[in-house]
Amino acid sequence: MRRFGLWVVAAGLVALPVVRAQDRPVEGWGTLTDPDNDCKVKAQKGRLTMSLPGAAHDFAGELQRWNAPRVMSKLEGDFIVEVKVSGTFNPTADSSIPGRRGYNGAGILLVKDNDNHLSLQRGAVNLDGRVRHYANFELRRGAELVTSLYEVELEDKDVYLRVERRGDKVYGLASHDRVTWKNYDPIEVDFPPALAVGVVGISSSKEPFACAFTELAHFKKVGVKLP
Repeated sequence: MRRFGLWVVAAGLVALPVVRAQDRPVEGWGTLTDPDNDCKVKAQKGRLTMSLPGAAHDFAGELQRWNAPRVMSKLEGDFIVEVKVSGTFNPTADSSIPGRRGYNGAGILLVKDNDNHLSLQRGAVNLDGRVRHYANFELRRGAELVTSLYEVELEDKDVYLRVERRGDKVYGLASHDRVTWKNYDPIEVDFPPALAVGVVGISSSKEPFACAFTELAHFKKVGVKLP
C-alpha cells in the first residue's frame, strides 16, 4: 500500500459474491450488477463505461427500484473514495419514472442494504426544457429519502467526486479540477463497519445515457503510533 498522509491506497479490495448469472467481476473495480441485463458495462485501461437504454434505471429504496447498473466492492471502517465522472448528461423532459423529472446521474454509492444507502452523483435534471447540472448528495433510510442535498452547482463537464466516511458521518465533495472543491455538510448515518461501495449509473431519461468513470481511488485510514 502507498501512504497518503494518514491514509493509504487500499489494495486487493474484495469483490462482492456473485449472486446473479449476469453479475461478473470487473478487474480493478469490483463486481458488476446489472439486474435487468440491458446495460453495456465495459472496463479497459482504468476506464469503466456504462451505457443505459432509454428506460428507468435507479437505486432508490423509496421507489422500490434497484435496477441501476453498479460495480461494487466491500470496504470497512473509515475510508475515502474518489472517482472522475465523464459523459453526456442531457436528460429528456419526459421521465420514464412516474412523478419524477428526466434525470441522468453517475457517481459513488454506499450500500448497507436495499433500503439503506447513500450516494453522491454528478447529476443533471431537466427542468421544463432547461438542464441543471449539480452534485446530488442523498441518503435513504428505511426505504425513505431522508436527506436530499442539491445546492452545489456544477458545470456541464467532467467532475471529480469524493466521499469520505468518518465514523457516523459521510462527507460529499465535488471538483472540476481536483484543486478547488465544493462540499456539503456531512450526512449522519447509522451504517455498520462493512459496506458495499462502488460506482453507479442512474437514468430516468427516455433517451439512452452513457457515462464513464476513471481515476478510481480508495484510501483507508491507518493508525499512527507516537513515540
